Amino acid sequence: MSVVYDIIAFTETWLNDRTLSSQIISPDYAVFRCDRSPLNSKKSIGGGVLLAVKSELPSMLIEDNSWEDLELLWTRIDLGDRKLYLCVVYVPPDRSGDQVLAESFSRCLTKVSSMCSPEDDILVIGDFNLPGLKWYSLSTATLRQINNIENENGRLLDLCFVNEGFRNPTIDLAPAPLVKPVPHHPALVISIDVARIFAPAEKTRSLYHDFKNADFVAISLVLDSINWEDELDFSDPDAAAEKFSNILNYTIDRHVPKRSVDGDLRTPWVTSELRRQKTAKKCALRNYNKHKCLNTKDEYRKLNSAYKKASKRCYLAYLNRLQRNFKSSPKSFWKYVKSQRKESGLPSHMYLDGDIVSTDPGICNLFAEKFSSIFTSGSISAEQLTRAAGFPNLYDK
Repeated sequence: MSVVYDIIAFTETWLNDRTLSSQIISPDYAVFRCDRSPLNSKKSIGGGVLLAVKSELPSMLIEDNSWEDLELLWTRIDLGDRKLYLCVVYVPPDRSGDQVLAESFSRCLTKVSSMCSPEDDILVIGDFNLPGLKWYSLSTATLRQINNIENENGRLLDLCFVNEGFRNPTIDLAPAPLVKPVPHHPALVISIDVARIFAPAEKTRSLYHDFKNADFVAISLVLDSINWEDELDFSDPDAAAEKFSNILNYTIDRHVPKRSVDGDLRTPWVTSELRRQKTAKKCALRNYNKHKCLNTKDEYRKLNSAYKKASKRCYLAYLNRLQRNFKSSPKSFWKYVKSQRKESGLPSHMYLDGDIVSTDPGICNLFAEKFSSIFTSGSISAEQLTRAAGFPNLYDK
């Protein structure tokens, strides 16, 4: 998904740990997720919230064990002259009368509010379904509700709360939603005044060693001229390994040329024409936010539609090029797989035969149980080890 919004918020994502954020959100964004899990719901599917923040905006996730029972995300975003504390919430209808949930949300809102400085802003958005929480918890943080856009049934499904000092927020129907339009749950766009304009960070040139054109004669002469017994301290393997690595890296840097990588490694399908179209639709969106009328809306929707079609064509062409190269260059397949798996860390919970655990000891025990069901601990004879370690006789029947 390649878009022009600075911040994107989704509720009811229906995502789980089998879906990578890189599969649905452009790498230009930092992505924060709270998927449905045994900690926040008795249901195994549905729900979940997601926040994506443009990389130019420094952001961090605010975590606390006291609100693990909520499908909720808190992030802190640096806007230059102030910080924005942004929360996205989803409360399913079956928990609309859950007083414990309302009290949990009240506590987390009070806690985050205590972190804010007087000049900071608070923005709480989402699908609440908590009539009991409306004024008790939100009044403690002096928040006011600014969304008055009703759905086709005359109801307010999504609420948008801001603190009293928030600078001129506006909220409207999204002129070109990122998801399929749903009349009873319309997508919204919120505009915020920001004093500082964030310029995209300069892209550092990506370099790689071109070993195909290395001076292997010079490398051999250098390595042959080294008295390794004098250079390496064999009584200290760690020091010897470090010294050997330093010598090898120095030799490579001296005799292997460096080349710059052409194009954007994160979005290799993007062309100069596609970048031009993206810039044009960003300008149209700013114009629409400034002058909300039918003409500016139609202009943005037209440019957005053209950009989406062009982006899809470029991406499909990129995939076709990859597929054609897989046979002649199998490494390109794994390079593509690696590029898609941009997330690090371990899953928050794991499953085995219907059991779900979320603690480190519990996860270790599940692995032990799985391994013990597959491997046996029977003793192996010395003859079996010798045969297994040796080369097989190809003529044995």
